[in-house]
This record gives sequence, structure tokens and C-alpha cells, in this order.
Amino acid sequence: MREKRKLFTKEIKSLDELFRIVERHSKRYSNVFYRGQANSEWLVTSSYARKSGSILENHEEIKHRAETITAEQKARSNYLISSFDIIDKFINELSIKNEIDYATYMGLAQHYELPTNLIDFSLSPEVALYFAFDYKEEPESGYVSLYITTPLFFEEVIVNDIQNRYAQFSDKKELDLLIRDMIELKKGTYSMTIPRIKIADYQINLRINAQKGCFVYYPEPLPYESIMYRLECWQPQRDWGSQYIIKIPTSLKKDVAQYLKSKNITRKTIYPTVNQDHIPDGSKCFDLALKSASEKVYQTLA
Repeated sequence: MREKRKLFTKEIKSLDELFRIVERHSKRYSNVFYRGQANSEWLVTSSYARKSGSILENHEEIKHRAETITAEQKARSNYLISSFDIIDKFINELSIKNEIDYATYMGLAQHYELPTNLIDFSLSPEVALYFAFDYKEEPESGYVSLYITTPLFFEEVIVNDIQNRYAQFSDKKELDLLIRDMIELKKGTYSMTIPRIKIADYQINLRINAQKGCFVYYPEPLPYESIMYRLECWQPQRDWGSQYIIKIPTSLKKDVAQYLKSKNITRKTIYPTVNQDHIPDGSKCFDLALKSASEKVYQTLA
């Protein structure tokens, strides 16, 4: 996978060059997701994949590891069941009477540092840039990276395939239900999907709002780069350039910090606290409950 990602990796030398790529890409594609990595050598994986130690480089490695198809299916099933168990424990610890959907619970678990199969992205390239340079020690590679990706195109391909396969459905509602079942994040979801963040999520989860956050649910022990490679290959008429990994030299950190400050993107704005005036009534108690629940669950994982 490290070799394949070279197909859509580009090294830049200045912020102006970076901004030109971002602007051109945002005009060309809709629903662009961004992610910052504090080391250009890192692969993008879910926190659950990292915690479970199940990260594999590619599909061939999965096939090589499994002696039989049955063994492979069993391993994948156990991987998914364990990830759902973490969310179940989190929900039980919260004991919230008001109904919150599964995707919202998973988003809360993610932001309170429990391992999930969600991968964080942002709709803001500036926010992603902040996280790229938010390192304690400078990476040995001398580069951080900014990911630019269009995961909703993956979903569009799935939806189009369903519509073509089940074109005989006379009842449009039945087809819509089938599509929703394929792309909606719920307990038991076994394929990649993009959870829809609702207004209520922004009100409950302050960090999502501050970070212009969005997620990709990816329940595979594979790096997200494998999805980017497929997305790049699926583009119509070989329209290369839909996916980007931009390598940014750490020597630009001072320039980046000045730029982000001019955009009011700082640690304080990225990580809102419960003491700020704009936080809704009741959020402080809820924040404490979430922290307590996540800490109790995390202790069971140690």
C-alpha cells in the first residue's frame, strides 16, 4: 500500500503551492474531506485497528494470513464484534434515557478517545492543517501530510450499483429502504459508510462543531489509503487527481502557525472547553458523564 499511495502523493515546497492545490480541488470536486497527519510516513487507520493491533497493509496480506476462507471470515467477525462491544459498554455506562442513535454514540465515543472504527476527517483544510502540525516531536521524515479525499464518491458507486441490480423493484420506497440499509451506520454495519452528522450531533458534540468534523466508518484492519487507491481508479475516464496526499515540509511550521492564527484556528478554538460562554445549558453535566463513561470503558480494555 505504501507503494500504491505514491500514485497520489505530491510534495510541495510552499504554502502558496498547497493553497493552489486545495482551491483547484475544491472547485473540481464536491464533498471533499481533509485530514492532517503529523508524520508523512504514517498510514491512516482507525483507532480501533491500532488498538487491536490488527493493521494489515493490503488485502493480499489478509488472504495470506488466513489458512482458509472460514478462518478469514471468523477473524473478521471477531474483529467487528469486539468493536461493537466497546460501543455497547459505552452506551450502558451513560444510561441516557433520551434516545440517541448508534452513529451519534459512536461519534461521542470517538471524541472521548475510545477506540472505534471511525476515522476523523474535517470539512476544513485549515483544521486539517492544524492537526498536521500539532506534533510534540518533529517527525524524522521531515514532512507532515494533508489528505484530500472524496469518500462520498465510494458511496455513490455502491448506490448506483444497487439501483442497477434491483431496477426491477417497482416500489421506490422498497429500493430506498434497501439503499438506506446499505449506507446507514448502525450496530452490525460491516461495510464502509459515511455517517451523516445531524444538527443534534453538533449541539451534543462540541468538538465536531469546532473542528468541522466528519467521519468515515471503515470496519477493516486496512489503511484508508486502500480506499483512496480504489477511488482514484474508479474515476470516470481515468480522471486522475481526485485523491491527494500532500507532503508538507516541517520547515513551514512557522508560516502555517501564522496563517492559522489569522484564521482564528488555535488550540483553544479547536478544543472547546465546558467553561466557554457559548456552550448550551446542560452540556457541562453531559461532558462530565461522557468523560466518566469513556474512562470506565477504557479501563476494561487495558
